[in-house]
Amino acid sequence: MSIILALDFGGTKLAAAIAHAGSQEWLGYERRLSPVNADVSTDLEIMRSLIHSLLQGEKPTAIGVSFGGPVDANTGTVRLSHHVPGWENIPLRQLLAEEYGVAVGVDNDANVAALGVGIGNVANLMNPQRFVLGESVTKAGEGYWQVIRQVAQQTALPEINFEVVPAGLGDDAPLWGAVALALDTVEASQGR
Repeated sequence: MSIILALDFGGTKLAAAIAHAGSQEWLGYERRLSPVNADVSTDLEIMRSLIHSLLQGEKPTAIGVSFGGPVDANTGTVRLSHHVPGWENIPLRQLLAEEYGVAVGVDNDANVAALGVGIGNVANLMNPQRFVLGESVTKAGEGYWQVIRQVAQQTALPEINFEVVPAGLGDDAPLWGAVALALDTVEASQGR
């Protein structure tokens, strides 16, 4: 069965995971906080160690990358990182494709996270009486959720009833979006 490698280059953390195509469970997951004085070399070194730990010599079918900053999704070139210096105009897709010999998709984390949240919550989105918030906001304390719910109810029309809930994918939304991006990249490379 094909293994998809999902990578998340965030501003404060680096994460990598592997999953079978079509699965909704990780086969493996690794995460590290970014060092205070990180640069592009540090990020790449840490990510390579996460990848090595997960793959243990296996070759993935494809790689999907969620990057925390502006990305040219057509070329897979990182324009810059707002948190980590040295990422200006780095051809990340090319680097990973050459290193691992597989199709690679790279996109901005907000785009990828939206895709991941959408995949995980399609059923919820069909219910117009529920708002689902995802990504790192899911780690906020109960006080945060109470304020959000109260403000939302106060600004809505009195006859509108709805609930605000955390997304089931939580902070993993960018990684699940990266899985979907990798699968799309494979299909595009095969002319589907």
